[in-house]
Amino acid sequence: MAAVAAAEGTEQSQTGPWTEGSGARQRTYRYRLVRHVPLALESAVRVTYVEVWEHGAKGELLYHNSWVTDLDVDAANVAVVVQIGRPRWKMENEQFHVHKNHGYELTHNYGHGQQSLAMVFYLLNLLAYVAHVVLALGARLYQRCRTQESRRELWNALRTLVNAFLVESWRHLLEVYLEEPDASP
Repeated sequence: MAAVAAAEGTEQSQTGPWTEGSGARQRTYRYRLVRHVPLALESAVRVTYVEVWEHGAKGELLYHNSWVTDLDVDAANVAVVVQIGRPRWKMENEQFHVHKNHGYELTHNYGHGQQSLAMVFYLLNLLAYVAHVVLALGARLYQRCRTQESRRELWNALRTLVNAFLVESWRHLLEVYLEEPDASP
């Protein structure tokens, strides 16, 4: 399976430029490729390291990043690999930012256990995130609750309600939270 992942620099390389656009919208890209780099020390897995710099029409640096990939990258297809790697890095970076800084405590939970416990915590984090996304996109009652408080405050309030009252269902819990008529605990 072909993959492109963010990476750190290396030594021996092949470099080259390419240009896109014209006038004020012209972008000049410089790249560096290193083929057959071990993925880790003493690793049999070999990858290609790709590094790119994007400069504006006036020569100012607009973007810089690097990736490793198992694709066969050369001067003819480096622009395509950059087009693949750049949005993938952005998606991964934003996803990890959400898990780390928005109530999922990824950095705290991921460090526990020596074998599979860390992975279990990580997968539970992913499951919680997916549940929140599904609720945010599809559950109107949940959407109404979210307009009143942040996600963290809402879940703290729901946790308090669950500890204090016996509720019949998820719907009933949200109705109690919203203080709807006929929703007494």
